[in-house]
Amino acid sequence: MNSTLTPEVIKARVILGVQYLTLTRYLDLSATVALLWDFADTFGRERRHFWGGRWSWLRILFFLNRYFAIVIQLFNTSTMFSPAVSPGLYVAPQCLD
Repeated sequence: MNSTLTPEVIKARVILGVQYLTLTRYLDLSATVALLWDFADTFGRERRHFWGGRWSWLRILFFLNRYFAIVIQLFNTSTMFSPAVSPGLYVAPQCLD
C-alpha cells in the first residue's frame, strides 16, 4: 500500500476526476453542437447536389460518412450525459497513480 494516500490526497484526486469528467462532457457537447451546425448549414447544398440522380459508390460513401458520424456523435453525447456516468463515482486514471 502507498502510505502517501491520505484522506486529503484522495479527496483532491476525486475532485480532480470530477473536474475532468465535467470538462470532457462539455467538450463533447460542444463538438456535437458544431457537427449539427455544420449539418444544418450544408444540408441545402447536400440536397441540391447529392439527393438527385442515380446511386453510385461515391454517393453511398458520402451518405455513410455524413450520417454515421452524426449518429455516433449523438450516441456518444447521450451516454456522456446519462445518469450511468455519475460524477460522484468517477475517478480519472491519473488519480490512481
